[in-house]
Amino acid sequence: YLRHFPNSKRARVILGHGATCTVSELLDDFLVEQQDQLAPSTMASWRSMTEERIKPGVGHLLVRDLTTSQIAAWLMSKNMHHLSLKFVRNCVTPLRRALYHAVKQGHRIENPASSKSLSVKECVPKAYWNTGWVPDPLNQAEIDAVLAACETPAARNFFSVAFETGLRTGEQIALKWKDIDFDSRRLNVERAIVEGYEKSTKTLAGQRTVELSDTAIEALRDQLDLTKHRTRVFCHPKTLLAFKNSTQIYAIWGPAVRRAEIRYRCPRQTRHTYASRLISVKGVNLFWLAKQMGHVGIQMLNQHYARWIENNPRYRNGNVGTATGPSLPDATLGAGQQ
Repeated sequence: YLRHFPNSKRARVILGHGATCTVSELLDDFLVEQQDQLAPSTMASWRSMTEERIKPGVGHLLVRDLTTSQIAAWLMSKNMHHLSLKFVRNCVTPLRRALYHAVKQGHRIENPASSKSLSVKECVPKAYWNTGWVPDPLNQAEIDAVLAACETPAARNFFSVAFETGLRTGEQIALKWKDIDFDSRRLNVERAIVEGYEKSTKTLAGQRTVELSDTAIEALRDQLDLTKHRTRVFCHPKTLLAFKNSTQIYAIWGPAVRRAEIRYRCPRQTRHTYASRLISVKGVNLFWLAKQMGHVGIQMLNQHYARWIENNPRYRNGNVGTATGPSLPDATLGAGQQ
């Protein structure tokens, strides 16, 4: 009866909500319950993934009938095609948590999306296991092209500082003028903006002091002329309002890259460009660089930038580098090596 009439009011009266609840209804109820327990940024992300990815895929199915094979089929469907493994795993998380909630409520015996039942990695083509997260830096010609293609001085200043400091996007849009010390040529990273909310940095090590190059200083002084009357350093170049989230940066970055006529990479690559150039051209001290980027130690650098480290003779025989960073002339940066 339920298979033929899944929306039957009579069935709900007889069997109860648990027997006729769809995955969409389960997710809605679960997210309402979690609203006060999750960070606003996490809640916004889960709601977005639920509406754009999960509901179109398995939302119409009954919770009691949902199988692991149906979830796997959704993950391999057209709606999930070309997405990175990390993003797909993030999409599965709210569904998995909601189904554990269903098990706890007695609506199911087991969770078909549990890590024991479902291998997300097997549902994603190998070509996309690292998409979006592997360093793919821009060379100097590409950097110049992107900056020249920016429609406004505000956009050009933003990306110039991004290339020269390696800040995470959320950290950069949260910068305030009180964080900038032009005399000591440093800026302090103390917070980040995520989905419109100000929060602490991603990690404790993320709260740091970053040294500024001549290029970064020049871009910040240009920006001072635009937003010195505001609290935040950077604002949206069109609305002149403070950035609410990193998504707004994509809307500015994408058109600039297209006008520059270079191969597209996401804005995250400004951070990778910063690190790879300092390693490959300057041969900076890796412990210094790790602090500049907000890492606890050099393990992350070894993991993500191994080929740049291996190709620079300064790091041979266990040497972690000699030079620091922006204290050297900007001209030493040259073209970014790829």
